[in-house]
Amino acid sequence: MTSVFLDTDVILDLFIEREPHHSVALRFFSYLQVHADRIQAYTSPVVIANVAYILGKARSDSYAVRK
Repeated sequence: MTSVFLDTDVILDLFIEREPHHSVALRFFSYLQVHADRIQAYTSPVVIANVAYILGKARSDSYAVRK
C-alpha cells in the first residue's frame, strides 16, 4: 500500500478553492477516494489545527467547523 501525507496547502486548495491549484487538488482527492484500497492518505494534528485556523480567517468560523 502506498502512503501519502496531506499537507496544509493541499487541503486548503480544495476547501478554499484556491486557484490555480483547486482543480488539481480536486482531482487528487477524487483519485484518493477511488483508489482507497491501494493508497492510504494521512495528515497530522498540526495540519488539522492549521487548516481550521486558516479556514476560519479566510471564510468564517462556522465554515471551518462544517468542513
